[in-house]
Amino acid sequence: MQDLVGECSVTAINPTTFDNCSGEITATTNDALTYSNAGDYVINWIFDDGNGNISLATQNVVVTDNASPEAPELEDVVSECGVIVNIPTTTDNCAGIIYGETNDTLSYYTQGVYEIFWAFNDGNGNVSFTTQTVIIEDVTSPSINCISDINVISDSSSTYTVSGNILDLIDFSDNCEVASVSNDFNSLTTLNNAQFNIGTTTITWTVIDVAGNISNCSFDIIVEDYLDVINSNIDEAIAIYPNPSNGNFNVKYISSNNDNLELMLFDLTGKTIYSEEMVKKENVFNKELNFSNLKPSIYQLMIKSNGKTYLNKIVITEN
Repeated sequence: MQDLVGECSVTAINPTTFDNCSGEITATTNDALTYSNAGDYVINWIFDDGNGNISLATQNVVVTDNASPEAPELEDVVSECGVIVNIPTTTDNCAGIIYGETNDTLSYYTQGVYEIFWAFNDGNGNVSFTTQTVIIEDVTSPSINCISDINVISDSSSTYTVSGNILDLIDFSDNCEVASVSNDFNSLTTLNNAQFNIGTTTITWTVIDVAGNISNCSFDIIVEDYLDVINSNIDEAIAIYPNPSNGNFNVKYISSNNDNLELMLFDLTGKTIYSEEMVKKENVFNKELNFSNLKPSIYQLMIKSNGKTYLNKIVITEN
């Protein structure tokens, strides 16, 4: 019998023959009629005239697949921070959709350029290859915001010592990951316990992300002389006394303006624990503050008036 040859698959049709008594006879077989995998097969045909007379025949089946899968052109995978690459697909004349295979990693989180080598195997010995480029490049600088310029009062030693994180950089972020935060005054991540002399000092905070992108912001800390503050002859002055105390403080604010005042008290974590707005009707404002219910510690009393902000350290001692 004539061989059956096909690309990708072959389906055989039951052959017929002629018998002198029964006429046309259609062959039967116990073998499969459809072959979808490349290879060589044999179909055993049986011709039975129904009268006990049987003839046998064989037919060769040859399924071929000589075409490799289509090698796809894969777009570069680009990300700023990291990516998990999806497995690509292609089409094959016999197998249909084929998924790529690789021994390379699919997860990339380190800055750089990488290549993935993909293989597309149709299962019949035909393989095509292609490469895909992965680019991890962070081009976005960190987001950063400093506090506004701030006025503070020196202590009796003519210096101002920072308590807590009131001057620290807390408003920053990055699309990927921050590598470092520092200031140019003490090169640390905090200004807690930093001491400033009378005058104006510009503080610059710097945030660097893991890709080396840099952002900066600056503010001025203006330290005013404690001795000037208690001098009532100047146009604007603040005095807080006694300080330290057991929680009872007097606040004296001298100003030629009649702007209202806002008082706020912060603990060392920057948490607001007291806030009050008051109307100042005279040039000299006096206010008694009772914080005796607070635990002994260092606090920051902020006074806002006339568009200015004054930050003052107060110390509550044991009763």
